[in-house]
Amino acid sequence: MPHKLAFAGGRKIEVAEYQERLLAPHEVRVRTEFASGKHGTPLAIMSHRDDPSQRWDDEVRLFVPTDEPSAENLLAGAPVGTSGVGTIVEVGSGLSEWNVGDRVISCLDVSETNIISTKRKLPWQGPPLWLDGCIWHLGDIDPLTALCFEPAFVAFHCIREANARFADTVAVIGLGAIGLLTVRMAALSGAEQVFAVDPLPKRRALALDYGAPCPRSFRSGCRAGTIIAPTTPSSA
Repeated sequence: MPHKLAFAGGRKIEVAEYQERLLAPHEVRVRTEFASGKHGTPLAIMSHRDDPSQRWDDEVRLFVPTDEPSAENLLAGAPVGTSGVGTIVEVGSGLSEWNVGDRVISCLDVSETNIISTKRKLPWQGPPLWLDGCIWHLGDIDPLTALCFEPAFVAFHCIREANARFADTVAVIGLGAIGLLTVRMAALSGAEQVFAVDPLPKRRALALDYGAPCPRSFRSGCRAGTIIAPTTPSSA
């Protein structure tokens, strides 16, 4: 039987066997070459570093203090991977545009094989997103660069959800891969000021290159309110 990485609950990840299934007409089976997950959110939950004393506030678009109970660990049984590159080894009976041997980019789990749907469901009914039409030809893209497509989508989603527009002020808290991608996308979107916050000098130097003229370090914590408060009309 093939193997995959799997969250086992709590702070455990295990190598688990899984059973292959038959393909639906609109599906392909991909032999995984490279696959990767995002370490931030899963590790935060596994290590209990997610802060139960905060909640998301839609009005100010920040995490704010709360007395609400924290959510349960939702990782048990969830896929480990988010991005991957592989080769199609089997094609569903209803497909003509995909062929055995095609190298593809998709949202792949960290498993020996993945089954990917080529049919996008509309309206979208929620996760798992990687079963919903997210597959593209690899072409001449470097496979390791291709692993960045899902984090880049998250950064793109951040810019879209924030409604960042020409001449806006944008704050990016945390300059890992997604944060740096967000800095660059904010600059390309025409943001007049991009505040980039991270305690690591190397990351702040990269943010400067990517379009944040004044990267900052908040050693005692990322106090987003100290940036947002002076730049919002309600604080004037």
